[in-house]
Amino acid sequence: MLRAEVLGAMKVQSPTRLRNYFAHNQLRRVAEEFEHEKSSLGEEMRRIREERDSIFAEKENVTQKYNDLLRSQDELISNHTATEGKLAYELETTKAYSQKIASDLEKSKDELARVQSRLEGYMVEKDDLHSRLSMAENSAATALKILRSTLKDYVVELFDDLPDDEDEDLGTDDDEDGDEDNDGGDDDDE
Repeated sequence: MLRAEVLGAMKVQSPTRLRNYFAHNQLRRVAEEFEHEKSSLGEEMRRIREERDSIFAEKENVTQKYNDLLRSQDELISNHTATEGKLAYELETTKAYSQKIASDLEKSKDELARVQSRLEGYMVEKDDLHSRLSMAENSAATALKILRSTLKDYVVELFDDLPDDEDEDLGTDDDEDGDEDNDGGDDDDE
């Protein structure tokens, strides 16, 4: 390019025209470099804009994810607080119920001990009553034997005291004709 400019300048005879020629060529080169630089800068600006838009989009996406994470964290904290409160309430309720069961168990143990004591008393009383009943049965059997023996002796003595002629006690007489008189001895001779 420089060789072409020199050859072109050799054709110009006037110094003024030569200066103008070089100035014009310099201006044209500057303009071409400016256009080239402008094009390069435009391309760079477009690339920068694209990167900027990509960064903004990524920032928006990251911001959205961050907000979602914040909401999730708030929900987790809220759920944790609610769950913790519910668990605390259930724990207190369970403790109270457990204490009530323990109290009822102690009462049941005491009641069972009282029932066991009463049962043992009943068993002792039952054994005593059974012993007394056996003694009463033995006494009754002995008394019955004595009563039977005494009654037997009394019957024997009673039959021993009876008269030998039982016909007089019965009030029956036999007459010569074979007739029985139940009126005390009146006979009918006719």
